[in-house]
Amino acid sequence: VDEKIPQGQPIYVVGDIDETVLGIVPFVTGREVVPTAAADVPKARPLWLLVQDKNGGRTAPTFDPPYQQLDARSFGPGRYVALWKREATDARSGDSVTSPPLTPVQ
Repeated sequence: VDEKIPQGQPIYVVGDIDETVLGIVPFVTGREVVPTAAADVPKARPLWLLVQDKNGGRTAPTFDPPYQQLDARSFGPGRYVALWKREATDARSGDSVTSPPLTPVQ
């Protein structure tokens, strides 16, 4: 996460939000963590999303375009994290993301 999200960008987190996300992620990355409900993502429209799930990814929320999953990892006893990014131009807002195309996680 620290290598992929540009400095100064907050990290919006959905899913199982615990002390790891609220304490360790800001400490390690120096970024603000913004807890967000999955249902609020379409309205909030964050550029970056970090999903955490404590059921090995089985109950992790997923998102429709313009979001695209960049990476996902499982570790420890059932912990799963995935990084998502909002892509392309959204005609409703005029937002444009000019990053190169992303390769989805297989």
